[in-house]
Amino acid sequence: MRKLSLIIVAVTVIIAFTGMLNKGEAAEIYGCYKKNNGQLRIVNSSGKCLPSEKPIVLNQSDGRYEFVGFSTAKSNGAAGILKFTQMCQADFPNSRICTSVNILTTVDVPSASGTGWVQPVIVGSGNNSVGQPVAIDASGISEYPYGLTCNGWSDSSQEGLTVSADGKFSQNACSDVLPVACCAP
Repeated sequence: MRKLSLIIVAVTVIIAFTGMLNKGEAAEIYGCYKKNNGQLRIVNSSGKCLPSEKPIVLNQSDGRYEFVGFSTAKSNGAAGILKFTQMCQADFPNSRICTSVNILTTVDVPSASGTGWVQPVIVGSGNNSVGQPVAIDASGISEYPYGLTCNGWSDSSQEGLTVSADGKFSQNACSDVLPVACCAP
């Protein structure tokens, strides 16, 4: 049920971003997440949270970067963030690894296939079903923070955030050899 809720949140965020943004404009998405379980809901202003919730604001200040494709080069998730940027720049000038927000706000969707590493944007936190703390990415994926970034893109025994060409976010083992989701102005 929790995964279904997170999927609904991710779809809601995508619809909200798509409907609210024009390319190059900044916008904010307001949300409230429950303190006890991290459940996220989108609201129309910052003052709409219940006493049991904490407010969050997702600021789209990086709107000029959009998904342009996956790198030709592939690496496991422990390559490091700067290596990921170099892999992107080899194929797409002035590009870098995409953030989950970049993917969510891409307007001009390129023709691409596959799945690649993506940098999470933490928008909240909560607890999993056994009470352990988790971070919530803008995509709606929730996990231990080190489970979204291969422990800082340095540990191939963890998991990292990925996105498929059709915009589905998931986690892959950091030992997987994948391209990088690249974004450029």
